[in-house]
Amino acid sequence: MSIKFSILKKKKLIVFVKNKLITMDTILPLLIEMKQTHNIQSDIVVMDKLAHNGINKNVVIRDGIQYVGKEMYITKGESNTTLRRFYVVFYLLLIIYDSFRGGKLIHFGALDQWPLKILGLMFKKNVYRMQGSAYNFGYSKYKKIAGNRLVKMEFIGDNVVSFGNKNFFSHKNKTVFEFGPTRSRDIWLQHIYSKSDYYFNTYHPNTDLSKGIIVVIMSSLDGYTPILRDPHKTQVELFVKTLDILSEFSKTIPIFIKPHVYTNMELLNDLISGKNNINVTYLHPSVLATKSKVFIANQFSNTLADAHTLGVTTIEYTDYANKILKATKGKSIDSNFVSYFINNDIDYFKNVIINVLNKNFVLRKNQWKTDHDESGLLLHLST
Repeated sequence: MSIKFSILKKKKLIVFVKNKLITMDTILPLLIEMKQTHNIQSDIVVMDKLAHNGINKNVVIRDGIQYVGKEMYITKGESNTTLRRFYVVFYLLLIIYDSFRGGKLIHFGALDQWPLKILGLMFKKNVYRMQGSAYNFGYSKYKKIAGNRLVKMEFIGDNVVSFGNKNFFSHKNKTVFEFGPTRSRDIWLQHIYSKSDYYFNTYHPNTDLSKGIIVVIMSSLDGYTPILRDPHKTQVELFVKTLDILSEFSKTIPIFIKPHVYTNMELLNDLISGKNNINVTYLHPSVLATKSKVFIANQFSNTLADAHTLGVTTIEYTDYANKILKATKGKSIDSNFVSYFINNDIDYFKNVIINVLNKNFVLRKNQWKTDHDESGLLLHLST
């Protein structure tokens, strides 16, 4: 059933994000573009404390949300059950009210499941099921090999939006928008480059950036990671080796460590204790890429795509399980975004680091261009 409501129409986007920041990362460039080109406000619906904390630690995402609209943290993290239920009901009634007035509902799976599925069914004409990642990543085919169970759901809503993955929208009776990668679009890059100096000066003052920076993208450190040789221990081993090499060869180039929302910060602080020239940062990877000589990850990270897109050297120094290494034929699980894939070869890693760091740092400037939306998504969302 699809309910129509003809009076008091209001143009607004209502976005349901998941507990991982990847969906917020994916959609924010599109929301900024909608704000600048169509003056459309967005409400970001957050139901998870981890996502709420991650958003407010990542100052670029936090500021971006404040620019396009507001966060609706509908549980408010209240320990009082009665008060928490009040907030949930109150915000859901607001969402229903805005939906009746013509608000567009954007989601990454939240409306595919009960009880929010009711919203998806009620307003399915204005529901948009989005691809969760901002690029056409290919690593999902290795999840089954690694032991991760893929969960398939019926997509709720009349509209499906792809950001590069053509397999994503193979659904019948849907309006399909093949929008393309969101974080390589011009308005997003203009936004990032215009604010890069401000963020570095505000959150990392007195740090010499003249020779560039080294960015290390963190994993959870203590989580179970079946893609690695030892799912329990390899994360820490790789990180310690990475830090030892960088500390030896990067004395004049600052190291910026970017935690994941799941990173065990107590363990991370123990591992970097006593190390010099290290900055723990919560700046967005796109901002870090504007000053970076190299991005390093110990297992493939979506953030490598941001750096690679901006011309930054990317290194995946890792130690895959044999079954994964065999499946990838000795390559990264997503080699399109990795400049150097180094599997359990510390001498090779050391040589690559020396070579990369010895190159002169050239400050990258975005080459402005005009992005078109051949899919028609932006216009569709604005009407």
